[in-house]
Amino acid sequence: SRFGEISFSWLLQVLMPLFIILLCFNAVSADREQENLKLLAAQGISNKQYLAGKIAANFLVIASLALAGLFIQWGVIKSIANASSTTQDVWHSTAWFGVYLIYFFIITTLSIAGSAWAASSKNALLLQVAAWVLLLIIMPKLTANLGTQIYPMEQRTAFSKALRSDREKGIDGHNPEDERGKQFEDSLLKKYGVDSLNNLPVNADGLLMQADEDYANLVYDKHFTRIRNLIQQQNSISKYASAINPFLAVRNLSMGLSQSDYQHQLKFVADAELYRRYLINNLNTTMAYGGSKTGDWDWSVDAAYWETVKDFDYGRPSFNWSVKNYAFEAVMLLLWAVVATLLFVFTSHKMKIV
Repeated sequence: SRFGEISFSWLLQVLMPLFIILLCFNAVSADREQENLKLLAAQGISNKQYLAGKIAANFLVIASLALAGLFIQWGVIKSIANASSTTQDVWHSTAWFGVYLIYFFIITTLSIAGSAWAASSKNALLLQVAAWVLLLIIMPKLTANLGTQIYPMEQRTAFSKALRSDREKGIDGHNPEDERGKQFEDSLLKKYGVDSLNNLPVNADGLLMQADEDYANLVYDKHFTRIRNLIQQQNSISKYASAINPFLAVRNLSMGLSQSDYQHQLKFVADAELYRRYLINNLNTTMAYGGSKTGDWDWSVDAAYWETVKDFDYGRPSFNWSVKNYAFEAVMLLLWAVVATLLFVFTSHKMKIV
């Protein structure tokens, strides 16, 4: 439970790197200890060919296991959901798997390079497992805690109090709710040229409720925007930490491409809130102009009215929308791949392996 929920993504992000380390930590050091390198040298194998072969062989095994797991999970999900794949699903899944292939290439290359530089297989294993614990276990928790420390979230009671205060006293603190209601009633009387709400040709209750709803929306937008920005700032710690930890880059990209991240959640909530506002506005407007009178709370619409109300239809974000939110992480992951490749080149030129 300390590692988090066991899922396919967790296996790929956390457990697969450990498997790679156990597979590759002695890829070179074991050959050196068993003096197999002399035989390879006699056959004219170069350092570059030797290391490239080690990386390719191990990476092929790892990629095959990951691909098999992906197809199994994909088949199970589709069979349970009884749904066919769309073009958007294919794009997301392909990019998602591509991210993990790059991730596995980085770890495989670093592990084999570490095996080449280590004095012994034992040292290689200890150092690589220590790096796994630091980067994949400690650092994610550390960045999360650091984010909450630097950008602390306000208490729910304080948040609710601020909401209530702005609704009752006004956003600027000088526009109380009672005065707003009285001013709106006076504007209705003036607009229709009558001296009483009961003489209005429309239902003032519906208009008053909508006016209060519009003001409440301003208040909610003000405070929830602040909270959302605060969460974005907290998440930015792990975002920028991906420059020194490819796991964080992969985790964020994986959630984004799976459409299970904060950005997709926020878009769904925003779209649902827009629909709620549309529905409330429709109800209040119908009450105001649908033939009822002020104070007639028993008035109701017929069944035909609901046929005119559109359903909530959430539009899934595009592939480009999902990717652009994690452009920084994508660049960092590619840079890590470049660093791993350069380390392979450096190792093959500077070390006497075979």
